[in-house]
Amino acid sequence: MSIKNLFITLIILLLTYFMLKTFIFIPKTLSEVEYSLNGEQLKVFEKKQKDYIYYEISDGKETFAFKTDKAKGNYLIKEIIYEKIDDYTCIYPIFKNSLTIDILCNKNKITYPYQTIKGKYKNIDNFKENIETYEDIKTDIGENIKKDSITIYKDNIKSNAYIALESYKGLYLINKKDILKEIELFDKDIYKKELSTFYKNKYVVADYNKNYTFHEYYILDIKTGKKTTIANDEEMNFDSYIMGVVENKTYVFDKNNKEQYTINLKNNTLNKVGNTKSGINYYVNGKLKTISSYDALNDKKTFNEYKIENEELNYYRVDLVNEDYYIYEKDGDFYNVYKVPKENKNLKTYLFKTTDIEDIVYVENDIYFIYQNQINYYNEKTGLKTIIKNKELEYNKALKFNVYYS
Repeated sequence: MSIKNLFITLIILLLTYFMLKTFIFIPKTLSEVEYSLNGEQLKVFEKKQKDYIYYEISDGKETFAFKTDKAKGNYLIKEIIYEKIDDYTCIYPIFKNSLTIDILCNKNKITYPYQTIKGKYKNIDNFKENIETYEDIKTDIGENIKKDSITIYKDNIKSNAYIALESYKGLYLINKKDILKEIELFDKDIYKKELSTFYKNKYVVADYNKNYTFHEYYILDIKTGKKTTIANDEEMNFDSYIMGVVENKTYVFDKNNKEQYTINLKNNTLNKVGNTKSGINYYVNGKLKTISSYDALNDKKTFNEYKIENEELNYYRVDLVNEDYYIYEKDGDFYNVYKVPKENKNLKTYLFKTTDIEDIVYVENDIYFIYQNQINYYNEKTGLKTIIKNKELEYNKALKFNVYYS
């Protein structure tokens, strides 16, 4: 055989090898699979993402979307308990491994985890009782401790959680070990603090011991209670507001001088960064852009690292967190909160109601929020829990709070 023919034969063999190798290993490398269960009645779509697995299950009329932790293999659902109950269609997927989710029930194209409708519908409760492998979630508020005007549900506070709630003279610090202590920052009661905000374990607030102008900010560590003071050479006006905090920088707009400052929480410095000539920074959809200082003067411009502007999701508030949209829909005096997967913006899962869409705190897989006079948190695996009650939360909507996990 000539060298030329030998070379051609070698190329053909190599191409054949790689084609066979690819074909043989397809089942192990597939990121998407579709399969049927319950006698072809239910179609399952399973897609592996970087940090989770995304599922859609459809009976042709109703579609359920949910996510689980990452797992090896494909075709991970071995059985689906499925039943039409009154106006609802309910499913409970059973996996081939240790993956679990809540019972899901659909009505009018909205998915309701069982924990959100528990006790409301006798037939759905009976459906749950007949599933031997289902473990109900305990949502008891547990032991409560009363201090001052605050009730703390100690059992519902996570061991690594540090909670801060504004008081009129400073800040309440709450955790499972120390329960409650108040840090006083001001000599008098301050009922509304436009120049205060939280970011992770830091609380930033202007020196409200002054009356009209000030030149100092306080930065408080909500884990340790340690206070740091930073000063500016120029006097600043209380006719200012905090626009938002992104990547350890607090953006402040001075309306009187039409100037923007940043407070750097890493090195505790304060710098002027914008004015009428250069414009000011505004954070939207994951990026900083420059806008006119007159825009911030005429229309209060606020932002955070989660809030987005999306024409497809036109609600009172839309946040993008860990590849999911959280949408806030007005319902009388309340807001209904839904989760929408980034993979399919048409599918909504109901989570909870809130009375305040300004203070929403996302920490890992938990969402903390205010409901009337309570601070609650929601987690898909542990349900809804109350951690604090304080009547002032209902009367004073300006009080802010934050939660930090160490």
